[in-house]
Amino acid sequence: MSLQFNRRNFLTASSAAALVAGTPTAHARTYLIPGTRGSEALPPPWAWAKLKRDLNGRVLFPGDEGYLPTAIPNNLRYAMTEPAGIAKCASADEVALVLDWCRENKCAFITRAGGHSYAGFSTTRGLMIDVRLMNGGSYDSAKHEVAIQGGAINRDVYDVMKANKQAITHGRCPAVGAAAFLLGGGIGFNMRHNSIASDAMTSTEIVFADGSRRTVGPSGTKDDTELFWACRGGGGGNFGINTSFTMKTFDAPDITVFHVAWDDVSDSFAWNLTGALNGCPREFGSRISFQANNGKVKADLLGQFIGSRDFVDRLLRPFVTALPPSENEVEQDDYWTGQKFLSEDQPPIFYQERSAYVSGVLDRRAFDAALKAVRNAPAVTGPVDVRFFQTGGAINDHAADETAFVHRKGDWLMVVGLYWWWDDEFNRPLMKRAHAWQEGLYAELLPATVGGSYQNFTDPSLTKWQDAYYGANYPRLQKVKKTVDPSDAFRFTQGIQPA
Repeated sequence: MSLQFNRRNFLTASSAAALVAGTPTAHARTYLIPGTRGSEALPPPWAWAKLKRDLNGRVLFPGDEGYLPTAIPNNLRYAMTEPAGIAKCASADEVALVLDWCRENKCAFITRAGGHSYAGFSTTRGLMIDVRLMNGGSYDSAKHEVAIQGGAINRDVYDVMKANKQAITHGRCPAVGAAAFLLGGGIGFNMRHNSIASDAMTSTEIVFADGSRRTVGPSGTKDDTELFWACRGGGGGNFGINTSFTMKTFDAPDITVFHVAWDDVSDSFAWNLTGALNGCPREFGSRISFQANNGKVKADLLGQFIGSRDFVDRLLRPFVTALPPSENEVEQDDYWTGQKFLSEDQPPIFYQERSAYVSGVLDRRAFDAALKAVRNAPAVTGPVDVRFFQTGGAINDHAADETAFVHRKGDWLMVVGLYWWWDDEFNRPLMKRAHAWQEGLYAELLPATVGGSYQNFTDPSLTKWQDAYYGANYPRLQKVKKTVDPSDAFRFTQGIQPA
């Protein structure tokens, strides 16, 4: 989703966040860490000094140069939760060292790579373990595998694959952390043809709370294979810190990419367009958004087709003819040129998304209700929409318990999205109406879905998140958690708890 920002507003946000910064070396203090289940005390100054020495000075404190850009999350709802310190790790050995320090000093911690947790689960007032220095990658042509470090962001993965004319299922935002993307499943325009990204994972290295580490894959001890099962869809931050991954790749094909938008669509037009998309072959991947547009509904269609543009032109011709679009771009390119067309690098903003899976096209009554709600959406400064990511295809070829990713039925992932900016955040009556709008529409649409919620679109409003994210796989995930992290050192509000 394209969003417009300016540098002045970003600096205003950064300055506001800086006001709550503290200095951990000043004194010990006790506080409630958001996302955890208890109060924690910060370690004494000498402990922080030792950590900084052990990491060759790569520990940042509030007020240090580089602290704020590192600490600020992509979702500004959580920008005021600033870490007491940031440990910048450059290797798995350093990750183990920092985890040992946390255990010895009883310091709460969280891991940060991309910082795009929708619910702020990569923020803390304890220690942030920043792994973004671990961003290397390589390609093994004999095995058709890409190896990436746990701190890589999508852009790093793109660079390795582009250089070798390879691809995996990946997202559109270059700044998203690859580890969390993979651990939560990993959706993208390739998923209908090649399944979700985690289905292509062949191994991963993990550092545990006690500082030990091992590499797991599809073979080995039962504990190893169960952990590997859990790492493919079980979500980031639950079992340890994943410091590397290997993934099967496929040859990057030529594709047709498209972006078509209509500024004012009727319910029938939107319904018929979505139905036409629903009938497309697996080579076709799309996202269609119905956005609030001054009392109207804007339809925004984006996607790719593995094949020539003739198919896309034929598919869209009736709709382009019936209602001339405000934007109409269709290009046939090599794969990575096409991905540049599709990419979106979203800067920080306030947001919440509520998601569920849909079988076939959302039924007409619910669909019309969604568009009516969009026309009457609250006037916040960011986009407000109902969005559908096309799923199904190869995803549903796998059994629901084959990996931890349980969402193996349905044809669309529906999202009710709400985005806003600083002026809105301080307008409490407006935001109260906006959140009520989102909650009301989500509740109205949910009975028309097959349920579930995508774990990478973490939703702080979910009360039964265990079932929504993991379904029948949750008890098995709890057993894995008990085996590898029985003390629940890796914990957050929606974190898997030991059985």
